[in-house]
Amino acid sequence: MSCARPPVKEKAAELGGKLGTLLHKIPTSMPSSGGTTAADTRAPTGAAAADTVVAGSIVERYGKPILLAYLLFLLGTLAFNAISVSMLGQSMGKSLFDISSAMSQFGSSGGGSIKALLLLAYASIATPLAWHDRRAWFALALPLLALLWAIFSAVHALSSLGGDMAQGMSDFFSIGFGFYLSLIAALALAVLGVKRALGTP
Repeated sequence: MSCARPPVKEKAAELGGKLGTLLHKIPTSMPSSGGTTAADTRAPTGAAAADTVVAGSIVERYGKPILLAYLLFLLGTLAFNAISVSMLGQSMGKSLFDISSAMSQFGSSGGGSIKALLLLAYASIATPLAWHDRRAWFALALPLLALLWAIFSAVHALSSLGGDMAQGMSDFFSIGFGFYLSLIAALALAVLGVKRALGTP
């Protein structure tokens, strides 16, 4: 049975698209070093100037590596399949966010907690912007915490089924690209966040 796409997922995906646009906009908004004319050096006005200032301050605050890792985490958990199921010659995959939503709808406590941690992980990027303290960068470890909890919940769910049944079901499942992408991005966010919090260059 199909269900409507969660509005939170749409907003997170939209945020990821805006971040991607932001990363491409900053270099093009900077003037070139040589051979500029008077028209080229005129400062932008109105909404264009405001967008450039805001985009520049965000990139300056976070740095491109953190923004890129966050964008990859969004894509890994929302757009790409974390798990693929092969049965009767057909393959079907779901993203990690879709899996957590489905598990919570079926009454699984693990699914609800995974979804809650993912939502916190999506919001964690705003913490250093709202709280100007070095400790705020520790919030970037939340994506990794969400991934580790998802792994633990999946292992616990399989082990509760018993050895033979778990082995039989595992033959139909395979880890998708989205899981590996989100895990690598979460590791990068955690390392970069801890380095910022500890003041390591």
